[in-house]
Amino acid sequence: MSQQFQNHFECIFDEEKILINGDSSLLKRAFLKVLSNAVTHNENAIKVIIKVKSANENVVISIQDNRKGINENDLEHLFDRYYRGITTEKNSNETKLDMAIVKEIVDLHNGSIDVSSKAHEYTKFEIKLPLKEKHY
Repeated sequence: MSQQFQNHFECIFDEEKILINGDSSLLKRAFLKVLSNAVTHNENAIKVIIKVKSANENVVISIQDNRKGINENDLEHLFDRYYRGITTEKNSNETKLDMAIVKEIVDLHNGSIDVSSKAHEYTKFEIKLPLKEKHY
């Protein structure tokens, strides 16, 4: 008998078109790693909400899930190379570099990444990247 999953992914865009300068393959890799972690570290009934909006000179991408949360110590070290938090399953195929790679990609694009979390409620990543300059 196949297992039924009750997963929900929602994307909310404030504008139809938001442009940034960047390497599309690197940015795709970063976003896929964040989304992959949401799926990997959750049980069934995953809910992921992605919001994209422009604010000042940046595009702000927030990715929030209903994961079990990340404890305070792990949050402090989440972007450190080779750090493996206590909530990471021992059999996980992670390289222990995933979030460090995401941060490096965001940094390469002159952006920033922040994470917040509350146990048994959510984890939220917020990525800010500079908007593409308009040339008229």
